[in-house]
Amino acid sequence: MDDAQITRMEHSFKLLAPRGQALVERFYVELFARHGELRPLFPQNLVDQQAKLLTTLVVLVDSLRKLDRLTPELQALGARHALYGVQRAHYPIVRDALLAAMAYHVGDVWTQQLHDDWSHVLDHVSAIMLSGANATS
Repeated sequence: MDDAQITRMEHSFKLLAPRGQALVERFYVELFARHGELRPLFPQNLVDQQAKLLTTLVVLVDSLRKLDRLTPELQALGARHALYGVQRAHYPIVRDALLAAMAYHVGDVWTQQLHDDWSHVLDHVSAIMLSGANATS
């Protein structure tokens, strides 16, 4: 990622952060509306799950300029997700639901460029998580 991509993502997240709880709630609405078959992979009560997702997003954005430092934690996260039944095919589904939730909450500020920037970093994070998942197989 170059500095311009990171700056755009940081700026967009500054718009999203005050709506953090609404963002993660919207994410799960999007995810289950698009792929209801994934609902059994999650706890019935999503409060803790929502908090974990929001914390992860904050850490991710805070680490964009030094993303490699997150590799061990992301690999461990991927390994845990594999134990929960998360499969490779689920990663782009989750990415797309998160992008839709972000777009919903920033409205007209959301551009194709922001979509592409976030998609790129989320795909990168997914690849690291999948390397951790694969190490447990």
